[in-house]
Amino acid sequence: MKPIHFLAIKDLKSLEQLPLPALFLNVHHCQELQAILHHCTLDQNLILFDATSRLFDGTKPQLDNQEYTYPIHLYMADPVRESYQQLVDIVAQLRHPKTGCPWDLAQTPASLTPYIIEEAYEVVHAIDTGQPAAIQEELGDLLLQVVLQAQIAQESGDFSLVEIASGISEKLIRRHPHVFGELVVNDVAVVRQNWEAIKQQEQGHSLAEKLNHYMATFPALIAAGKIYQKLQTQGTNNLGISINPQTIQAQLDTFLNQPSAENLGRLLFMLVGLGTAHQLDSNLALAAVNAHLVKQLDWQN
Repeated sequence: MKPIHFLAIKDLKSLEQLPLPALFLNVHHCQELQAILHHCTLDQNLILFDATSRLFDGTKPQLDNQEYTYPIHLYMADPVRESYQQLVDIVAQLRHPKTGCPWDLAQTPASLTPYIIEEAYEVVHAIDTGQPAAIQEELGDLLLQVVLQAQIAQESGDFSLVEIASGISEKLIRRHPHVFGELVVNDVAVVRQNWEAIKQQEQGHSLAEKLNHYMATFPALIAAGKIYQKLQTQGTNNLGISINPQTIQAQLDTFLNQPSAENLGRLLFMLVGLGTAHQLDSNLALAAVNAHLVKQLDWQN
């Protein structure tokens, strides 16, 4: 939970942005109130109160032209925190054993996994179309899946959303010593190398364990790209597959002469490796071609 920042009027001069949530005690007159409001956004939730009662609860436009007996106190909520908490509370209500939704109560981590995949693809599609409203909506649907999984896990005593957020925060700090530590790095390639080195120290997985993880976790095209990239970063290629225009042509000839799943798979792996070597995502490239072909059919019809 974020701490409440106790502020005074004099603090406004040294702050570029107000830390939220914030509490201003003993605002003595209208000019001081207006000085604080100058730092507020239009949709910022504000609560005014005195020693006995709450005087106002709303946004800045609703507060204009109101008259108060001073001194008063002003609380400025953190919109991110409030929106986050609202979503958490809604999901908890949906999972309430007595008053919740039967569908939500019937869900398990496993039953929800198809929706995680679907929503992730919806997010990617929205990003590809470049429509901010669609991206916002789809990210919300994906966030719902995260909160649902966390709620179910919390009910089982496994972990909570707080632990999820704390875990990823700690990981980001550990893996960015050039941001949160003393290390000086200005090159993206070096950042990636450091990330992988720190990750290896944390996990201690062998190369074979990592490659098996890729195969078990990702669709075949994505796994092939990760396997090829990992072998290249390790400076090894124990798969017996050399990838260059000549070997790709030779594998194509082999497949045409002896069509088989194995020969096709080797050809596909080599093509994925070639794309990865040129910083191209084979899965996204194939998706783009699929979309282009479907659009061509639409135009013809």
